[in-house]
Amino acid sequence: MGYSTQYMLVVKGENINRKRLADKLFTIRAAQLNKSTSYYKDDLEFLRLSVDELFDVNLTGSGTYDKWTQDDAISDLKQVSATFPNVSLLLTAQGEDPEDRWYCFFYSGKSFQYTIETAFQWMAEILSVSTDAFFNDFLVSNLQ
Repeated sequence: MGYSTQYMLVVKGENINRKRLADKLFTIRAAQLNKSTSYYKDDLEFLRLSVDELFDVNLTGSGTYDKWTQDDAISDLKQVSATFPNVSLLLTAQGEDPEDRWYCFFYSGKSFQYTIETAFQWMAEILSVSTDAFFNDFLVSNLQ
């Protein structure tokens, strides 16, 4: 068994259709599954449940997922955010090591990845700046 990372996603925006967001990610992830395995159908069923949970389709208040690599998570959510440009996504990743925690913000097909240490540095620099100024001047200008 390999290293495990738990992902949690926060979705913000107006008139969000979580099911459509989940469907897009499902389509991306399903295309990457190895269709030659005898477990393909079971894998798809598990993926559907996992993706729906990540996007909190049933509005339980907690969306998590643990079947991603860091690179796949960022690539996949960039594609989702490009499809839904008025929705912002914040992905939190927590590895088995307590110090292995990172965040990635997605908006309009772009992403900005950071750790808690860098977030604290930014907050120290912008304490006197409004939230709107922080979003517009800092986050948007640092999207990749």
